[in-house]
Order: sequence, then structure tokens, then C-alpha cells
Amino acid sequence: MIGRLVPVGLFGALAAGTFSAFIRTATGGFTYPSGWSKQSIYDSTILLSVAVLASCAIILAMSRSVFARRAAFVVGFAASVQIAGTGAVAYRRWLTSSGFTAEPENFRTMRGLAASLVIGGIACAGAAVLALWGDRASHPPLARNLAVAAVCTVAVAAAVPLAMGYDAASGRATALGAHALMYGMPWALGLLISVWSGRRTDVIGLGATLLGILAVIADPQVMIPAPSRVTGGLIAVVAVALIALLIRQPSTRETLAPAP
Repeated sequence: MIGRLVPVGLFGALAAGTFSAFIRTATGGFTYPSGWSKQSIYDSTILLSVAVLASCAIILAMSRSVFARRAAFVVGFAASVQIAGTGAVAYRRWLTSSGFTAEPENFRTMRGLAASLVIGGIACAGAAVLALWGDRASHPPLARNLAVAAVCTVAVAAAVPLAMGYDAASGRATALGAHALMYGMPWALGLLISVWSGRRTDVIGLGATLLGILAVIADPQVMIPAPSRVTGGLIAVVAVALIALLIRQPSTRETLAPAP
């Protein structure tokens, strides 16, 4: 019992800290000695990730259902890696957007909060994996599904950043790295953890990953310009669809099993 409660409490505490850091970060930008201020650099998609993470923490605190808790950990993992990737990009973005005439009064605070999103996101993701690992799924994934998910994970992680494009202001290398951290890797890991979690929570995890992808496609302005973000997003959507179709197919053992 204690072994199961530790990951739940750890995830809840880390989610609360990450949520608090985000609130302070997203509600303000740079302030300068002259009184001039600059709005936050975060785009609206992180709002969804933080809201999902907070919802998962609430479910874990209130629900006694094993299935609901596993689903919350899977969805929370997808949101956590998205937050961590966004925080990593924001840490550098605050530096390049601070201006060259005067250092903002809250420069270290805003970068420190971005770093806390990275740490909190990674820690929440780790707590989710720890919980899923310690509590075996009642319907473990098929080896076939895991193999296909692994291939799709590599494909999404590599293809999405390349497909999203870049503009002259950000540069190719910067855009590739940012889009990999914010989109390619989080979406890829979301696909993999969904299938690995088992055959009852995989669909929920895929749905959460798909929701994050669609939010980026619909966002009119992202932190790092991506002229072809719709193309990159559609690549990830295709991967989700392929895995969803695969996991709906019964295994050979299930097909040949006699009717009760």
C-alpha cells in the first residue's frame, strides 16, 4: 500500500510545484527599470498541458480506482514531457528576447521559473513511469504493438522537427532543437508510454497525445516560429492513427481462443 502511495504523493507534490511555477511565469513577462514591460513568451498550448497535469493530480488524489490512476499517470506523463520540453526552450528564449539596452529586473526570476518547469516536468514524468512500472497492467501490451510503437516513436521524434520548418529570425539549428524539445520528443514519448502502459489505458494515452498535437496545430502563434507546423503535426497524427488501428486488432491467441 505504501509503495503505491509514494508515487501518487510524489506526482501530486511535483504537479503542484510545476503548476505554481507556471502561474508565476505565464502571468508576466520582463519588467525593466524604466517601467516598460514585455509580455510572456509562452504560447497558449502550454495552458492545456498544465491544466491536464493538474487534473491528473486531482484524479490521483481522489480516485480509488486502479484503472483511473493508471490512466491519470499515462496522461500526466504526456503532459509532463510537453511541459519539460517547453520549459527548456523557454529558458533560452528568455535570454534571446531580453533586449540589448538594459537587463530586465526579473531576468533571473523568469529564467529560474522556466528551469523549474523543466525539473518539475521531468520529475513528474519519472514519478508516472515509476508508478506504472510498480503496478503491472491487468492487460499488458502485445510485443507486436510495442515494436510498432517504438518505430513510430523514432519516426515522430525525427520527422516532426524537420517537417515544421524555420524562419530566418530563428535559424535552422535553433528551430530544429526547439521543435524537437517542444513537440517531436514529447509526442513520441507520449505514443510509446501509451502503448507500454497496457491494453486498457493505451487508447486514453493516445487520445491525450492527440489532443496536444491538435492544440499545437490550432495555435495561431507558437513560441518558436514553425511555418509548416501543420505538416509536422499531421505526421504525428498519422502515427497516432496507425497505432490506434493496430491496438484494435485482436492477437492471434485471442482470435483462436474458443468461445466460453
